[in-house]
Amino acid sequence: MKFTGRVTTVFEKQSGVSAKGTSYTKQEFIVTGLQDQYPDQVLVTAIGDDTVALLNNLVKDAIYDFEIDMRVSQGTSGRMFQNAKLYKVRQMEYAPNPAAAPAQGHDGFLPY
Repeated sequence: MKFTGRVTTVFEKQSGVSAKGTSYTKQEFIVTGLQDQYPDQVLVTAIGDDTVALLNNLVKDAIYDFEIDMRVSQGTSGRMFQNAKLYKVRQMEYAPNPAAAPAQGHDGFLPY
């Protein structure tokens, strides 16, 4: 699913070991949609070192196209949760800082 919006908050990177004994790295951020009235907000999670690295170049308040996978999962308590997992991010033509815009000749998608 594609979602275009403005990055409003980027949370600290988290890492650790899961209950199954595998190590993980993740980072979450909030994207606010571009609708004038009642804009959508989505909490997006980047999981894995490669995907978390995509967030290193995010500029707060810049507009991006995000490719995310929306999933519903069941927690240990039986409650259902919606997850938005990041796959790709591309900065739009507009950037609050001209230095933050992607170089010409680059398609804008960061490698995954």
